[in-house]
Amino acid sequence: MKNPPVLVVAGTDEFQRRRLVRKVTSTRAREGWNVLPVDAGVSGDVEESLASTSLFGANTLLVVSRAEKLAASLLRSQLDDPDPSVVLLLVTDADKLAPPLDSVPKALVKTFSLPAFYKMEEHASAFCVEEAKSRGKVLDPSLATALVRKVGTDLGILAFEIQKAVLYAGDAEKVLPDHLRATVAALVETDGSAIAEALAAQNSRTLLLEMDRFRKAKGSDPTIELCGRVLSPTVMRWLQAAHLHASGLSPSAAAGSVGANPWFWEKKVLPAALRWKVSGCANLLQVISVSQEATFRGSVSPWNLLEAGLVRAFLGRY
Repeated sequence: MKNPPVLVVAGTDEFQRRRLVRKVTSTRAREGWNVLPVDAGVSGDVEESLASTSLFGANTLLVVSRAEKLAASLLRSQLDDPDPSVVLLLVTDADKLAPPLDSVPKALVKTFSLPAFYKMEEHASAFCVEEAKSRGKVLDPSLATALVRKVGTDLGILAFEIQKAVLYAGDAEKVLPDHLRATVAALVETDGSAIAEALAAQNSRTLLLEMDRFRKAKGSDPTIELCGRVLSPTVMRWLQAAHLHASGLSPSAAAGSVGANPWFWEKKVLPAALRWKVSGCANLLQVISVSQEATFRGSVSPWNLLEAGLVRAFLGRY
């Protein structure tokens, strides 16, 4: 069969999910198909659209949102006795398919899942490398990580930045730091990555200097922003790496056990984990947790509490 009767696009990664849906719909539209958006959560919407497809005299792609609400009998009918002029493109934000979508053959399902929050930097960095590759360029993983730390983990923004850098790179085989410096919009505020790097290197002097710079750039107490967006996911990853290393797993085996990129794990995560070890990472997380709780309680200066706690963690006295 040239056209599958059903396609499922699923997962919590909204950017990549939407991008695939746009690609499929635009391709079919160029081929002369009728593309109809329908909502399985609206009673009768899918059924009425299916009943009217014969009026168009052309192949029809039904883009079904909230597909998890689709009637099981309707889906079964299209799978068992498909209308050759109709394709159901079923879209859901679920990572794990439940009935009736779990009855669709795996070959007809594409899932884009987001990882746990503490894996997002790694996930976003790998996305950047693949995005550049899809555009015919090589992007070094360390440069991808630097980009993520500069602009954040929003894949839509990162895709846009990679597109600009690739265009600027012209005929060059690689995307270089100069290309990104020329195309990435300058940020007037520090992003907190320098604080994480100083913490990873156990450089207390640089840590305090960078924390002072971060605080001055933000203007108000930035404890929640720094802890939630930078420190918590970073240190959580170190703790995981330290535990796996202490358990005797090699870097490659540890990376594989948690679905991590081996290069990122060995070069970016493990060095800090080995410096802090399990106990040190646990102390850091306790400092971060206490500081966040102080913010929620309305304490006068959670930032000072965070600074003092991190210094004590350096001294092993927390």
